[in-house]
Amino acid sequence: MQRSCRSCPYYLRPKHKFALFLGDIAYDNGRRSEYLKNYFPIYKDLIRHFCVWPTLGNHDISRKAAAYFEFFHTPANNPDSLENYYSFDYANAHIVSLDGELMDTGANLAKQLDWAMQDLAAAKSRGQRWLIAMFHEPPYTAGTHPDNKFTQGRFVLLLEAAGVDLVLCGHSHVAERSFLLNNHTIVNNDSSNYPRNGVAPGTVYVVSGSGGKTGSLAAKHPLMAFQQDSLGGFEIIYVNGDTLKGKYMMKDGTIIDSFTMTKKDNVTSVETAPNAQRPMQYVLNYPNPFRPRQSDEALNIVFELSQTMPVQAAVYDLSGREVARLSDGELFNPGRYLLQWNGMDANNEPVAAGTYFYRLQAGPQVHTAKVLLLP
Repeated sequence: MQRSCRSCPYYLRPKHKFALFLGDIAYDNGRRSEYLKNYFPIYKDLIRHFCVWPTLGNHDISRKAAAYFEFFHTPANNPDSLENYYSFDYANAHIVSLDGELMDTGANLAKQLDWAMQDLAAAKSRGQRWLIAMFHEPPYTAGTHPDNKFTQGRFVLLLEAAGVDLVLCGHSHVAERSFLLNNHTIVNNDSSNYPRNGVAPGTVYVVSGSGGKTGSLAAKHPLMAFQQDSLGGFEIIYVNGDTLKGKYMMKDGTIIDSFTMTKKDNVTSVETAPNAQRPMQYVLNYPNPFRPRQSDEALNIVFELSQTMPVQAAVYDLSGREVARLSDGELFNPGRYLLQWNGMDANNEPVAAGTYFYRLQAGPQVHTAKVLLLP
């Protein structure tokens, strides 16, 4: 996955000035040997041409993140000159990187939060138009991890009070973008255009955690305007004067989500572009594993369509043989749907316990996932 995303041609376009690495840079534990094996050989062409600004992830902190601090040099522009958290300017944007992994308790956390408040206020006072924060574990997500209560409780309200426009996180191996939020609540839930008064806080939260590893969504998150799983890709941010644009690009270069934030007078507005490449808003399955023999459980596959599409869905064994057909090209209108598999084959005979996978296709978009049928 890393190689596929790295090789995307957009990486080499001159309009991209730097890369933000949102943590978990070298699996499994951020050891020096893992950087030498899993980071430098993979990203050598990227880091040759780009400045990289990192933030610490939970998989980066082996031996107190010794390898991370060896290989990355950040401004350390805080009173204690620590490289754990820092900030920098780009054009009229100000970007703050916070540490929720090592500086997350006691005096260390208090100093970091005090510094962040002062740093953001200073950036605003000198005219930096866009305030952006990044840290690893997202306060809001329904992907491979749930909402992070620590970042919700300690980062969110501070950043919103400071007027931060955009928060970027990794950790959860999916792609997600929130509505405009304030104090854990949607400011405006119009799916395509949600303005706010410039005086009142309001922030968009983006999860971009599938550049090196993909995963499945666990649920529809009530605060998210966009969710997508099982697709490798990354978020791209453009800043130009009073306009900030975000795009989620898949590893093949396809854009599946985009939004534009605009500042005019005293109002910030957010607009999203409809995208025909994204007929399925999200897919989840449950329970997994499931046991149809003893409890009459069925595998539930939930998906949501944004447009009318023919849907193909089937279950296969590990040899690729089709076991059961759940949808054979029927036309589904926009809405949320449930498909079920009861562990029976095409002849309505029970199949053997074991691992299977399903394939769900809506238009050009394909979602697959493994499922475990218990005896």
